Amino acid sequence: MGIFINPVDLPSGVCGDIQLAFLLGVYSYILYIGCDLISEGSELLMLTPWSKIVGSCILPVLGAVPDGAIVLFSGVGPEAQTQLDVGIGALAGSTVMLLTIPWVLAIVGGRVNIVDGEAKYVVPKGTPRLSPPDNYSLFYTGVGVMANHDAVKKMALWMIGTTVPFVIIQAAAFAASDVDDDDALSGDESVSALIAFVLAIVLFFVYLFFQWHVTQNQSNTAFDEKYIDNIVTQIKKNQIRLVAAVKPLLVQIQHTNNSKHQVDDAPLLEPTQRKMLAKVLKPFFWKYDADGNGKMDINELNRVFVDMGEKKKAAELNTLFAEFDTDQSGFIEFAEFVEGVKNYVFRHENLGETGQQAEEGEEGKAEEEEQDEDEEEVPEDLKDLSPEEQQKAVLSRAKYMLFTGTVIVLVFSDPLVNVLDEIATRTNIEPFYVAFILAPIVTNGSELMASYTFALKKTSPSIVCSFQQLLGAAVMNNTYCVGIFMGLIYFQRLYWTFTSETIAILFVESVMLCYAWKSVHRLFDGFCVLLLYPISLGIVAALNSIGL
Repeated sequence: MGIFINPVDLPSGVCGDIQLAFLLGVYSYILYIGCDLISEGSELLMLTPWSKIVGSCILPVLGAVPDGAIVLFSGVGPEAQTQLDVGIGALAGSTVMLLTIPWVLAIVGGRVNIVDGEAKYVVPKGTPRLSPPDNYSLFYTGVGVMANHDAVKKMALWMIGTTVPFVIIQAAAFAASDVDDDDALSGDESVSALIAFVLAIVLFFVYLFFQWHVTQNQSNTAFDEKYIDNIVTQIKKNQIRLVAAVKPLLVQIQHTNNSKHQVDDAPLLEPTQRKMLAKVLKPFFWKYDADGNGKMDINELNRVFVDMGEKKKAAELNTLFAEFDTDQSGFIEFAEFVEGVKNYVFRHENLGETGQQAEEGEEGKAEEEEQDEDEEEVPEDLKDLSPEEQQKAVLSRAKYMLFTGTVIVLVFSDPLVNVLDEIATRTNIEPFYVAFILAPIVTNGSELMASYTFALKKTSPSIVCSFQQLLGAAVMNNTYCVGIFMGLIYFQRLYWTFTSETIAILFVESVMLCYAWKSVHRLFDGFCVLLLYPISLGIVAALNSIGL
């Protein structure tokens, strides 16, 4: 007897329907927790020294695990052929949803004024990028991908190129004039399923290699934007202190220069490196620059350090302020703040806690600066750790979250598939439509809000990053998930009856390829993209009605 309730055994009628709905809610919530753990763990992994490899190769796979698990469990068991409709519904629904709803949310959240056909990200100081009364104009607000349009186009080409496995199996299905056994593939279709399976796996690994090559050999602006955003987010969440979060970036600089500088001889930052550090620090600096003059006094510096998980004694704060204020003006300008933080981080790298211990010897000479009671601190289990230990703790926590989330997804995907199939049976709705609508909400819910919140930065690199990630998610579905699907078709001796679903997926991805070629996406374009979601459902319904 299994540990999960078989939804088929639930009584008919209202009572059984309520129980079925309850099971759907429970399994969906648990799966959502698993997906959220994977998402949170991914963000923490982005703070480790291997962030670029992790971000380009590992995280795309982890993001596709929930959809892949649903596809896998839909094609095993005695009712595999019937439940495979749930798998194709989850796959199609995930692909279409990720290319439509988050896409328009990114445009809505990241929109700025469009003047003379260009998204105006560069505006005079003090001027908002989105000005009323046209802040909801369909044609005069939108986003631009000029920061790295080529990257978006390349990702779109990857998306359309990885649809070949779909084309292969569908061509075989069209070519098959008749099948002797309705429960199995014909010989030609079987070979085609195997070819599609192998090709999907090959494309999957080639794509990962491509991503790894890009992040290792080029400056990926969109990736840097996401990397920086993750650092800022985790510091704000008090998941990690400033030194532990920033040091991997600066240590790479030190190792590149082959030097062992002390704090008085810290290496100079290259322009791109200084720009990255400045982006990390900017949200914290301007948050407490009360009068907006670009200068910070000692009280504001105190609040900034508390906010970044680096709470200081009065003596330490006075020393740091003197070090940061290089022109002795009595205020710290942003450039001085960036340079001072760089030196502060290198002090920890080269001197460990020695400098801090020397300052702490003066504790008796000054009272501790009072802090506001509502200020949050780094969690108890991390705040007393050294930067090295904190990095290890972050990595360990990320691994735990990813492992736990993946296990949860794998364990609860199968019972969710059974519930979705039973809902389809009881409502007389085809399993495809049930899975198309419900499954992506569970497995891709985090991407919906992530696209919107990240786009709120209202920068071209952030939009590039959002679009790249959504197109990349479609690539993973076309390779990782389709590979699982084709493997089930071949090894389980199932047959292919998903012509309408395949046409709908190819239609949506072809349209999105055209949109990826646009450098400016108006709000109107976003709503046109959103229409692809119901249109894809209409395509499936129309083609099914004529027997495809």
